[in-house]
Amino acid sequence: MAHSKAYERFIASMTITQEMWHDGIGYEIDALVEMGPDELAQLVERMKECNDWRDVEALTQIAMVKQDVPAKAAKTALKARAKSNDQIGLRAAESLGELGEKVDMEDSIVKTLLKMKNDSAFSEALDLSEGYPTERVKMALLKCAKEHQGMGVHCAAMLYFHAGLAKEAFDWDHRPFFLRFGDEDEEDRGRAFKELCAKTRLQLKND
Repeated sequence: MAHSKAYERFIASMTITQEMWHDGIGYEIDALVEMGPDELAQLVERMKECNDWRDVEALTQIAMVKQDVPAKAAKTALKARAKSNDQIGLRAAESLGELGEKVDMEDSIVKTLLKMKNDSAFSEALDLSEGYPTERVKMALLKCAKEHQGMGVHCAAMLYFHAGLAKEAFDWDHRPFFLRFGDEDEEDRGRAFKELCAKTRLQLKND
């Protein structure tokens, strides 16, 4: 079956070069609007596992194209991927929300934060938490500030922001205080945590 030039251009862009990886360049998204439903459906089948953020971006674009069958298939793929609490899953969930789909982003953020892994998924959840100042998210951030020595610094900073004590998600004016949450001195970390609880008026249930 002969394919359109737009399809061939998009397929070529799926070969990730060093430059694309380094600079965060995505697929040839603009080519999608030039394709018909059959070619879009083929691409959805090819990207349905969503192993890369570029797949999520492309599937989101296809879901926005007015071609019912591939659009529905793209949403189905995004919904399946959103069930995993990893970096790509979080991006899929965020994209579904932008598409008007009902997504429990709060739950995804909380579950990912509470895994307390020092990985890209945690960083993604932390970034997303800036837009979700809910009680559950705050309590997850508080627990991470206390127990996640690797990222506790950033969790404390985010809580300061949510409490209106900082002008941004990591306010450098308060950096000395935040850094105490990465201190090797366990006693000082404990003192910093008590100060954080007092200033944000938050408290873990078992403390």
